[in-house]
Amino acid sequence: MIDCNRYFFALKPEDETRDKIVLTRSQLSCSGRWVKTQNIHLTLLFLGNISQEQQYKVINEAKKIAFPEFELSLDKTGYFKKSQVAWLGFDRVHESLLILNQQILKAVKQSNISISQQTYKPHVTLARKSEKINKIVVDPVNWKIINFVLLKSIDTQYGVKYQLVETFKCRT
Repeated sequence: MIDCNRYFFALKPEDETRDKIVLTRSQLSCSGRWVKTQNIHLTLLFLGNISQEQQYKVINEAKKIAFPEFELSLDKTGYFKKSQVAWLGFDRVHESLLILNQQILKAVKQSNISISQQTYKPHVTLARKSEKINKIVVDPVNWKIINFVLLKSIDTQYGVKYQLVETFKCRT
């Protein structure tokens, strides 16, 4: 049975990093809906709706992923015209992030979950339904990556809520 919730792998910042990301938003002048502070994340791979069996399989496969701690530096803003999203991202994407994305993709394929593959454009969504913002360089937000998570997106009358399903700690 497939539930109506959407699942995705992500990086969730610690409180201090999340607060710095929120502070960075204040440097932007844009319209739109700010992402709720507790929902700030960087998507690693979107799965969509999956069955409970697929969820168990993908969790077991993801537990096999070995990756070292690394640090990201969020240092520029941008805008996706089609989805009307203002974002915070990188001047240069860290290779460890790309490797982690590929390892998760492999785990998903091993779990027989079919996903629509798009070019991976890692970013932290700051606002939705936003007008275009100018790309600006911001004070870097350094983010130490020590784990990744599987989240479930739940639609509520108060907006989207992300529920933690599993945490995967770094290990080499």
